[in-house]
Amino acid sequence: MPEFSDIFIAKNPEDAVNYNILEHSHPYIALNDFTDYELSALWASLTNSRVKEIHELEFIEIDSDAILYRLPEPFFKALVTLEDADLISAAAIWAEHNEIHWRLPHAQQKLEEIRALAKQAQLENKELYLILA
Repeated sequence: MPEFSDIFIAKNPEDAVNYNILEHSHPYIALNDFTDYELSALWASLTNSRVKEIHELEFIEIDSDAILYRLPEPFFKALVTLEDADLISAAAIWAEHNEIHWRLPHAQQKLEEIRALAKQAQLENKELYLILA
């Protein structure tokens, strides 16, 4: 389990590689004790399906002990277009995953934060990344 987990905005993979988890050099959300699987579970929850290979995040190789992923375009679009009316049900499905261990209000809050970050990235014509360190 990583000690630090951040979802953050970057222009491209080259920009993302330069993210400093201790200085938070980009707009971000801290999700400590969070892995790529939990984010894949969120993606599956947005499509009301089970986690499958299609829900894997895009691994980006970096010269570091950290692990970096890009959120694929279909996942990014699903976050940006998530309607308020669908957010609670998606958060409920996400919170029910065995690996999440969150109550519904916390899952809903995190989903709202992630969606807001995705919308900010869209406005800035950027992408979302997950770093685990």
